Amino acid sequence: EDDIRFYLKNAASMLTPHGKMLCTAFLHNESSAAGEAAGKSRYPMPFHLNEYTRYYNEKDPLHAISFDESAFITMISESGLRTEQILLGGWCGRAVTSELDPFQDLIIATLA
Repeated sequence: EDDIRFYLKNAASMLTPHGKMLCTAFLHNESSAAGEAAGKSRYPMPFHLNEYTRYYNEKDPLHAISFDESAFITMISESGLRTEQILLGGWCGRAVTSELDPFQDLIIATLA
């Protein structure tokens, strides 16, 4: 989590006034939980680091980590950024609605 905050703050410090940041993540929300419950997720996140961070591989927690979507958006905001768009990926078995067809979730942010 500290690494994510550091990354976001550094990204914010490098953006120009009209610049955009694109980052990828596994965001945990209702649709990812539904995919996981239905057995469709390629990366089910059964292990909990804390109330808003889950992970896939007990022996290698950094293999794949998901963050509660609202907690991740809060981290973005606390870093001086504003979430402009989230394109949900298909990692958890959800139907992808973006023409980009991302595997991970894509977050686009600008300076706040």
